[in-house]
Amino acid sequence: MELTDTQGEIFVVKLDSSDATRTAILAAARESGTAIKLEPASSGRGWIILMQFWPLAFLGMCAIATASLAILAWKALLNERVDYIGTWD
Repeated sequence: MELTDTQGEIFVVKLDSSDATRTAILAAARESGTAIKLEPASSGRGWIILMQFWPLAFLGMCAIATASLAILAWKALLNERVDYIGTWD
């Protein structure tokens, strides 16, 4: 909720619909002639998408790490020289 007083100062207040003081604040603002601009609450879709994507990304990283370790172990089992991850002779 954005409140603008009679001098033109802007105050931003976050209230949800379950806030007990919301009706009192709105009533007081209307009585004083303060302009009230109500904005809809954010849906939080960004967090939902992020939380659904993260496990898939983590699973992919685990699969890549496991494959890399399996290749290194296989090369070591065959007694091949391993300089560092990614190159073998």
